[in-house]
Amino acid sequence: MSARFYIISGSSGSGKTALLSMIKNQSTFKSAVALKYSTRPERKGEFDDIIHVEQINDEEYTFVYPMNNYIYGIKAMEIMELLRQGYNTFIILSDLRVVEEVKQFFGSLVVSLYIYRNLSDTHLKKILEERNKACGIDQENDVSFAKQRQTRLNRLYLMQRQYVDNITLFDHIILNTRKSQDMLQQVTNLIEGYDKGIVQKDMKGPVIFLISAASGSGKRTLMSAMGDLGRRSISVVRKATTRSIHDDDGPEIYHVNEIDRNKFDINYVFQDTEYGIETAKMWQTLSQSRPQILITNMQQFQKFREKFGPLVVCVYLHSTRTKQQLLEWQTSKHGKEKSSIKVAHLDYIHQDYIDNIAKFQHVLLNTLEKEDFWEQMFRLIKFYRIGK
Repeated sequence: MSARFYIISGSSGSGKTALLSMIKNQSTFKSAVALKYSTRPERKGEFDDIIHVEQINDEEYTFVYPMNNYIYGIKAMEIMELLRQGYNTFIILSDLRVVEEVKQFFGSLVVSLYIYRNLSDTHLKKILEERNKACGIDQENDVSFAKQRQTRLNRLYLMQRQYVDNITLFDHIILNTRKSQDMLQQVTNLIEGYDKGIVQKDMKGPVIFLISAASGSGKRTLMSAMGDLGRRSISVVRKATTRSIHDDDGPEIYHVNEIDRNKFDINYVFQDTEYGIETAKMWQTLSQSRPQILITNMQQFQKFREKFGPLVVCVYLHSTRTKQQLLEWQTSKHGKEKSSIKVAHLDYIHQDYIDNIAKFQHVLLNTLEKEDFWEQMFRLIKFYRIGK
């Protein structure tokens, strides 16, 4: 088992420090926190991953960068020594320029993690108030509090936009949308996935994107965009089903009276409905050097990997709506009884992602801006294209 260097990135309040604290205090895997130096004053009363120094100079540190009016430095040799001793080593880095530099320096030893949490202005304010209270700062009389809050809120939105622009920079997304302990479980499952060789990376060519997500997360919106705006770049795989076609179904699904298992050599039952896919047609499309996109569920990943090997790229689609927002949206479309079942299934899908995180190469964040949603997919298509 090889130790790796894990970079944790995310916006203010996303849970970076909480995750690092949990990693430091767990005993499931061998871990260490990388030393990071800064001219920032010490934060009393909370977990702090910084070595506080008077100044940072370029000669002593491998990486030097500014953040929130302070200077930070990292020594690569200290990290290499921890890796040599077999420690999975963790560090928080939110400057994506530095993340890219560190990835280039350490190469395949690095795993970059992005923590996503759907924070609002109100949530961020509460987090900052609790942090200042722990540090003994009276925010009611602190003139810098409002400025600090606005600065961090701006950086929160910027960081989420940067994820859209740099989706391929991150190897995995840690979803902080339920219990905070779920973050540690995702990291634990990733480390196990790397140790067991489950994680697949660095393939190129006309790949097959398998999209897995819960109902109401935007699958139909994505497929419609790929069939329309993306038709010059990618092919949408058509899928047969024995159920009746709904009004909001896209052209990628069509009705058949029965699933002929000889013709549809990948077939499965999902929510009492049969589905079938002809892999012969998919191979024909691959021979034309065209990538493909298909909606399926996590339980079918292995079937596709047996057929197409490293050409399969698994993508999880995560809706940034809250559970209440999803319930209201589903109720407006399907009525109260059916919507409750669909929303309850969301927890099952979320747990499925946590358990199978090592099988996913990417996560699409369905933000409120549809253009950002589609942009992530188009960037993935370009990333896997040979020679691009």
